[in-house]
Amino acid sequence: MFYYALVISLIATVVFLVLRVKKGGLPGAFSKTGASLAFVMLGVAAVFDRLQDPAGIIVNQTFNRWSLFILVGLVAGLIGDIFLDLKFIVLDKTDAFTFAGFASFIFCHVMYLVMLWNCMVFPIWVVFLAIAFGAIAALFILFNERRMGVKYGKFKAISVVYAGILVFFSTMCLGIMITNKYADATVMLYLGSLLFLISDFILCGTYFGENKNTPPYVLANHITYYLAQILIASSILKI
Repeated sequence: MFYYALVISLIATVVFLVLRVKKGGLPGAFSKTGASLAFVMLGVAAVFDRLQDPAGIIVNQTFNRWSLFILVGLVAGLIGDIFLDLKFIVLDKTDAFTFAGFASFIFCHVMYLVMLWNCMVFPIWVVFLAIAFGAIAALFILFNERRMGVKYGKFKAISVVYAGILVFFSTMCLGIMITNKYADATVMLYLGSLLFLISDFILCGTYFGENKNTPPYVLANHITYYLAQILIASSILKI
């Protein structure tokens, strides 16, 4: 079931990218919702495959918690995608939908972090390193607006918080991958977190920069984002 869902997810992503670049508007919004729903279903398919594995893999508390928090995070990502597309459709509610999108993705990453805390064993230095890099990222966003060529406006505070959380999560994933000897699930999770970080860095330019909401930026942003969520969903299969 998982590999069928993976094919569907990849096809849905390609269809969305074509419609987003060629038409935008409602076709782009509806197809994006379909692509995001597909990565949620990919996570569900991974759970079903693990539960029905003929090799008799033992399903334990780690699997249960990992699956639960990943699925909740994926659903939060789906909701965030819907909010961020609505900002281009319901133009008098643009700011409200943008804040809602930020909040959804912050919650998404909080769920992923709760999953790490509940499922993985790691030394305390990993946490301190993640805090340090997260703080550096937040300060960079706070004080380098002009240098980056962006204007956050009323979204500056939430952008600073989100950047800190993104880098904190990615650094945690890196440390856990290293200290757990590059176990398959940790590698997939780290690569997913890194692609998520790259995607949102690009998105920062398209949302808050000038002359960057162009097809190459849009494609780069969404390709890295959907690959990130697909990798994170797929990690369920390896835990």
